[in-house]
Amino acid sequence: MERGVFASAFPSPSGAETVYLLVNRRPTPLAAPQLRPAAAAAAAAVAAKYYYYDCYNGAELALAADGSLSFEIEGSGFGCVLATPNATAAAAASATAASAAARAAAGERLRSGAPAPPPTLPALLAHMSALTARPLSSFSPAWHFLPQAMVNGSTPRRPLGNASTGEVYVHGGPFHFNASSVQIEGGAGSGTGAQFPWEPHPQRRHSRDMQLSALYVDKHPVTNAQYAEFLAASGYAPADTARWLEQNFEPPGAGGAGQQPRRPRAGWEQRPVTFVSLADARAY
Repeated sequence: MERGVFASAFPSPSGAETVYLLVNRRPTPLAAPQLRPAAAAAAAAVAAKYYYYDCYNGAELALAADGSLSFEIEGSGFGCVLATPNATAAAAASATAASAAARAAAGERLRSGAPAPPPTLPALLAHMSALTARPLSSFSPAWHFLPQAMVNGSTPRRPLGNASTGEVYVHGGPFHFNASSVQIEGGAGSGTGAQFPWEPHPQRRHSRDMQLSALYVDKHPVTNAQYAEFLAASGYAPADTARWLEQNFEPPGAGGAGQQPRRPRAGWEQRPVTFVSLADARAY
């Protein structure tokens, strides 16, 4: 309702509840009426049906006679309102309020026919109240890079001669590492991309001269047949199987309900295995 405050309404699929999200684009706080979910003539009927909660600050809101809701949104801050038939705060008060009057009022509201709330709603309000106790204006506005730390997840060295496809010896020596990110979001100095240990902050382009040790590598990529042998021997499956082995392997359950392990599509046994993550490759 205030100039510079923008709001969006998100009704639930059933239409019984609505969440309003607000943004104050002005640098000063506003406490004037922010929403009018009910017309004045229908305010009393709406008030009897719905309860309103400031789910950004974790507090109950009272619907005014003109059908508006007033609450403060700090400068360049945010707001969130939940309209629900559930007596959320009433249930929380009946269990936790020290005031006998508050407990009595909460009990009266529930007896009046307000549905009992899910247990997560009072917990959400309490969590948001603690989370937003410190105003955004108290935080420093200075922008800085969010640093990244590379996790040491190197694969254990495999004994030489353990690959059925054979190995190839690669001489060590100087190597120029040069890589660029494929993402399109963010500029060169925005902190998007990855941060290697020798870099001061995340960036999209990477260039460094380094010295590599000699090593052996497989002569050919791991095939679907080899990966299927690994699955049969280990029973391995990642925690998240979305699109895992999607391209070259039969769908889960093909050839029998709950079939394990997965098997390659017919004729694709000798193709390189794809749709595996770094963790899947390390497990192999």
